[in-house]
Amino acid sequence: MSKSIIPHYSELNKILDTNQILIYKKIYNETIHKLPIGYKVFSKLKGLNSKFFKKKPLEVLKCSENNVVLVNKNKVYKLLFKNCNDFKTEVYFSHLFYREEVKSYSIYKGCIMVLPKYGPSLYDIISENIKIDIEKLRKCLIRQIINFHCLNIVHHDIKPSNIVKNTSSIGDKWKIIDYGLSFPMNGFYSNQLSFNRGTKKYNVPNFVDEIEFDDRIFFLYMKDWYGLSKTLQDLNYNCDIAILIDSMNIDHIRKKIRSIVLENNEGVPNYLIN
Repeated sequence: MSKSIIPHYSELNKILDTNQILIYKKIYNETIHKLPIGYKVFSKLKGLNSKFFKKKPLEVLKCSENNVVLVNKNKVYKLLFKNCNDFKTEVYFSHLFYREEVKSYSIYKGCIMVLPKYGPSLYDIISENIKIDIEKLRKCLIRQIINFHCLNIVHHDIKPSNIVKNTSSIGDKWKIIDYGLSFPMNGFYSNQLSFNRGTKKYNVPNFVDEIEFDDRIFFLYMKDWYGLSKTLQDLNYNCDIAILIDSMNIDHIRKKIRSIVLENNEGVPNYLIN
């Protein structure tokens, strides 16, 4: 296939390495291009915004060895360059937790995800000293964390840059995004996971890595509450969850989290029942 037919080949060729370009071309050739209708028609019907295929400049939000995040108009395009075993949970959770329709096109060594574009991130809002209703933000984030945990899922990387303002009239006004580190919390995987997953400032202390298995499961869930607490502290909101988690007193931590969950009339995660 001619390179000129592949969407944004010339632009991406400047920012991707040789291996990434080969994977990108292969994803396009083996998924989108092989469909029985042309890509312009397909894009309108299936979620790959047709403007993505036109000669419009792309905004690059992130570019690394494993993924590239691009914005074009009202869509975010995330290109994943890793084996399917490493990106399958991110694709699954993206389909599960984004209310808007998500599309993904994958081969064994890579994937293109088409995601909704939201408003500014909380990181940008904090940087620009924009005033927000912190209590509403807090309730939105708590509701989503409880939802994750009731499904036995840990996000693993809750921080201001992974929280965005939802400008849509549908759903929470603030959304937790980016499920690249999210994981199902069954016994096998939980035993393999490191507490180092995620961003250090918003992560539980490394010393909990040596604790026994049952307590380890509990503290893996606490990673999300710790990230919430540190995020609220960035907004000068008094939240003592991180201090409690630092203390390693499971009874006190569980009591505090249970009171937050009951206060918000949401489901109760298993780690508060057992």
